[in-house]
Amino acid sequence: MAKTAPSPQDDQLTARALEHYTALYEGMDPSVIALRTGLEYEQGAAVFRLTLMGQGYRVSWPHFSMVREEELTEARAYERILILRFLIEGCFTEPTGRELAYREFPRAQTYASNFQGRVIGRLLREFGRDPESLGQVMERASQLNARRVAHADVGYCFEFLSGFPMSILIWAADDEFPPSVQVLFDENFRSAFSAEDLAVIGDISINHLIAIRNGSRR
Repeated sequence: MAKTAPSPQDDQLTARALEHYTALYEGMDPSVIALRTGLEYEQGAAVFRLTLMGQGYRVSWPHFSMVREEELTEARAYERILILRFLIEGCFTEPTGRELAYREFPRAQTYASNFQGRVIGRLLREFGRDPESLGQVMERASQLNARRVAHADVGYCFEFLSGFPMSILIWAADDEFPPSVQVLFDENFRSAFSAEDLAVIGDISINHLIAIRNGSRR
């Protein structure tokens, strides 16, 4: 299915969101952000360092930019908005190993249809017919340090951001049931991201996995 191009209204909403969060971010103390988020802040260079889907990024302060270390390319707009929200509001706590389904997060019902279409539906379209293709992508993406888990036909746990593990699980179709997918998040996502953010996190993860499968970079 072809991906619908963003409408001018979507572009305006994105630009306004970036403007809003950037203004908040630029008024904050980077040492406080670093303490709350657990991110490394290099005072001399005035940048935070973070790893998203196995790729290193530099996030500048006070004038916000988010640039990939390897290619010196700017992150996508929705990735920048997510990271800005994390820097402004999120808190890092150590992962516990206890995984939660999306519905177990606060206000999940408000965004349930968004998560279902943007994450679960996309995973089914991209990997549901051939679950092992997900395994091939995960094994190829050494930067993810993904590990296979046993509680699905094909399932992998990987870090979305450093210290924030999540899992994608796929059960293959059989004579009675169609394929099914579940996405699980360590409970430490609760202190860092909202239910709305989790749909963006799922979408970003899928985009990176598709890019790896297609041999391209994001």
